[in-house]
Amino acid sequence: MSNKGIGKLIGYWIAWVLIIWLATGIIIKNVNSSKGNMVCTLNKSDSDWINIEGIYKVNYNGKYVNLVDTIETVNSDNEQWIEYYKNILEESYKLYKNLEYYNYDIKTTKNTLTSKVTINYEKIDMNKFLEIDPTGSIFIEDWKVSLEKVKLYYELIGATCE
Repeated sequence: MSNKGIGKLIGYWIAWVLIIWLATGIIIKNVNSSKGNMVCTLNKSDSDWINIEGIYKVNYNGKYVNLVDTIETVNSDNEQWIEYYKNILEESYKLYKNLEYYNYDIKTTKNTLTSKVTINYEKIDMNKFLEIDPTGSIFIEDWKVSLEKVKLYYELIGATCE
């Protein structure tokens, strides 16, 4: 093969490498810069006397979570279970009472408890958040909340995510 043929072959090879490199970079950039919402739903009946429904709306940018809106509803014919569940939630949420961008609300009726939680992970003080709940670190990558890990968590508790 002549030098001209080898030069042409090397030129084609370099062109293909550049095309693949550019295409891969564009694809990765598009995946990482994608914005969207993921909705996970949960419907659990632990027995005939309690039913838990959850809707978890996750706003994300790329592979990181910006905001989570959660609505969980517990229904039971047993008012004592509703009161018991309410006390557990109030105890755990009161730790976050003074943490800005972590908002919660608990309402009960005779047979229903509704818990609403909104966490703005873009604005929350991550150090304070992790001081309150060090186990939250399992969701953290580069001091941001991982979409992949949040989705895995919701699926592990029995939710379906789309």
